Amino acid sequence: MALNIFRKNKKDEKASSTKQSRKEDVQVKEDLKEPLNSASNSGKKVKLSHNSLSYRIIEGPHISEKASNFSADGKYVFRVMKYGNKIQIKKAVETLYNVKVKEINIVSVPSKKRKVGRFEGIKSGYKKAIITLSKGQTIDVTPR
Repeated sequence: MALNIFRKNKKDEKASSTKQSRKEDVQVKEDLKEPLNSASNSGKKVKLSHNSLSYRIIEGPHISEKASNFSADGKYVFRVMKYGNKIQIKKAVETLYNVKVKEINIVSVPSKKRKVGRFEGIKSGYKKAIITLSKGQTIDVTPR
């Protein structure tokens, strides 16, 4: 059995690579915590406000004939991100529109196959939220 003194052990390589990857992970996580314009903040850590998260969760109003009929009952329909849940959507609507949300229903519309001639594609799915407001409150969602 020949000994190769120039070759590293596999155990040593694995241990050093995992230590490096852990250090890199910690560095990346710390970089994500810092705001983009760190020069203007002079080294202070800034906590993201809930308002910035609200703009990410709500994509915009879902405008259709059925959605416009809902507005007479105080219900409004919004397209939301696929990862958003009822609690996040409620907080987002309340902060963006300054209204009190009474109830939320969520509908996940699945993706569908579509054909145009001989070409086949996929129509992407989405998630929408039907939001019921307290009496006397309204939201202006008409397109401009």
